Amino acid sequence: MKNVSNSAIILLLGTLLTRTAMFMSIPFLAIYLDNVVKLSSTQIGYVIGIQPFVGVIFSLFVGKIIDYCQIKKVLIIVPIIWGIVFILFAYTNFFIGFLILNGLSGLSYVIYEPACKKALSQYAVTQSKLFIFNLRYAAINVGAVIGPLLSVFLGFKYTIKPYIILGFIYILVGLMNLFLRKSTVITNGKQNDLLFHYEKKYFNQKKNFFRLILLIVGVSFSYFGYSLFNSTISQYLSRLGENGVETYSSLLSLSALAIIIFQFPIIHLTRTIQSNCILAVSNLLFSSCLFIVNLFPNYLALITFTLFYSFGELLLGSRLDYTVDQLANENNKALFFSLAELTKIGSTMGPIIGGVLVSYLGWNNHIIIFCMLGIITLLGSPLLYFSRQKKAESVHPSFYDST
Repeated sequence: MKNVSNSAIILLLGTLLTRTAMFMSIPFLAIYLDNVVKLSSTQIGYVIGIQPFVGVIFSLFVGKIIDYCQIKKVLIIVPIIWGIVFILFAYTNFFIGFLILNGLSGLSYVIYEPACKKALSQYAVTQSKLFIFNLRYAAINVGAVIGPLLSVFLGFKYTIKPYIILGFIYILVGLMNLFLRKSTVITNGKQNDLLFHYEKKYFNQKKNFFRLILLIVGVSFSYFGYSLFNSTISQYLSRLGENGVETYSSLLSLSALAIIIFQFPIIHLTRTIQSNCILAVSNLLFSSCLFIVNLFPNYLALITFTLFYSFGELLLGSRLDYTVDQLANENNKALFFSLAELTKIGSTMGPIIGGVLVSYLGWNNHIIIFCMLGIITLLGSPLLYFSRQKKAESVHPSFYDST
């Protein structure tokens, strides 16, 4: 930790606090809208889906705007505004209000997250960047373990009160960021970061662009299945009985705990496997989860679902950015990474299509609903398989050893 600056520690602490509060509140929004506000399943799908949709639209150009701003000001102002947006959730009780506020939350997210990652990179010495980003990922998953458990422990089953707590925490984080020093890029003028130690192979860029399109569409189907956990699946679990919400909270925490435990072993074990195969397996796992939902509340089904969901998230998170990096060259890397954000379209369509199916078929036909959702998710696997590069990827061992 001696190579981690005080500013980086402030940002990592902010990540831990905000993600804990987020997982204490946001995953339960669909349940609150269903049981308390009494919105229809279709309306709930639109409210949940608007956040990633806004993120997709603005992510294509907001990064360039952030580059022109003083990063410290962004990290102070945006969390405070975001906190106010979260507090306003507690004073809204109609569909349009929730739709607008969740859209503003998505806009805040797409501004703050890239700014935070850029700042972490600037506050880190070259050799410790990968370590710091792994700490950030770990902080997110620790928050995912603690947050849902706190929600149940504090009795926040069908209430919007956690959003008030979330709002004040974001305001606090904005004030904490006042103590960040002015960011300067720590570098020796050479690209000697561990993330640049891959042996770059340049192929025909038209073919690589086509592979990128296949990758984007394929991963969109994965995000489609992934997003249903916080929307259609959470609503279904809440209807299984008095302990449905507690079961959902436990699944959230167990999933995050499994990711923390298996993160580095899985990355190490899969280091020699082609990325397209890893991403295709991730898609298969998400699809399998949707079929397994029909076996709830069987304990074996719950455990299998949690493991499949966790491993699917791990494989997706560990390889997507790396795959995009391999497809791009130094002249179009920003373009490729920006286009890759279009994968979040799946996060928008998942809750919407899930909500529409529930509205038309009803919960009595949950087997048909989740099988249809599972089949839709599965469509991503062949696309991901055919997105592979003709030449094998070159993965530098130090990338994995450093983790």
